[in-house]
Amino acid sequence: MLRAGLGLDFGVLRSNPRFVATLAAVPCFAEACTVAVASRWALPFLSSGWSLLLGFLLADVSPAVTTPLLLDLQARGLGAERGIPSLLLAAANLNSVLAIV
Repeated sequence: MLRAGLGLDFGVLRSNPRFVATLAAVPCFAEACTVAVASRWALPFLSSGWSLLLGFLLADVSPAVTTPLLLDLQARGLGAERGIPSLLLAAANLNSVLAIV
């Protein structure tokens, strides 16, 4: 995640702040709520609070899976013209912040 933050193109991020925020918040909350509902069904002894905690815990781990792939795409120059890897890396970092807080 540290390497991802160092390679961001801030010009692209400044031109699309709403897109980055949406791309970070919607998947984070959707994944957390989905895991919470599934864990309440699969593990009925968990309370709603613990189920949401589990959901946000898993939502925080998911950007760590996609970051190496995005760094590879950025190194190859795929999507670099439009700043796509930079937008997705920034959204992944913001996703982690939202899941932790």
